[in-house]
Amino acid sequence: MLSLGIDVGSRRVKVVLLSDETILGKGIREVGFKVDEDVSSCIEEVFEPLGISMENVDAVGVTGSGRGLFERAHFRFTEITADARGAFYIDPECKTCIDIGAEESRVLRIKEGKVLKFAVNDRCAAGAGIFLETMARALEMDVEGFDEAALKGEATVPLNAQCVVFAESEVISLIHSGHSPEEIARAVYDAMALRIASMAGKVGVEDKVLLIGGVARSRAFRESLSKILRKGIHVPEMPEFVGAIGAALLAREKRNV
Repeated sequence: MLSLGIDVGSRRVKVVLLSDETILGKGIREVGFKVDEDVSSCIEEVFEPLGISMENVDAVGVTGSGRGLFERAHFRFTEITADARGAFYIDPECKTCIDIGAEESRVLRIKEGKVLKFAVNDRCAAGAGIFLETMARALEMDVEGFDEAALKGEATVPLNAQCVVFAESEVISLIHSGHSPEEIARAVYDAMALRIASMAGKVGVEDKVLLIGGVARSRAFRESLSKILRKGIHVPEMPEFVGAIGAALLAREKRNV
């Protein structure tokens, strides 16, 4: 059975095509105002090398903040449900899943792909990727350079602001106080990790901890979070695609009922 999973995030759409539980293809691209067209283009990019079309797909599942904007889905799933199912596919031993995207973060405690408890930060960007992007711009760096700078910095500078706007002002004040970019970058990652760890504390953290979403690729953030949680942090090969994988698997399971 062919199943298609689509994760329509605030910045990017991720698409995964499965044959039973084998990944045949995947794609990712930016989304703009014409979400349905952007999703369709991403699907075409995945399908074209395989010589298939939507008519060949048995089940289509969509998740993400824009899941209601793609009309050709058979099933729609919350990000929580899709993350849990995708995390179990990636690593059956996963009991805690932390998903940090561009504008939202989530912590799930799961068992065999089922959600036991969860916490969501969807009202403040200080716990999401846009926080890192904003702070990097304040230091006139791109995100990759910001990550590298943090790895060289020492955790000696506190960053107290919990809002992106105030944190940016605080970063500028730290620059004027003579702190190095490396120290400030490390402080930003530590502050974000503290916020995520606070969410995780409400849910309960159990091994194995899986970190997914685009921010999972940040080595500096992984180091900060691991230190604060006192847990090993595991990142899958495709951290951005876990939700889409979960949506594809859930759609297939729904279709088989």
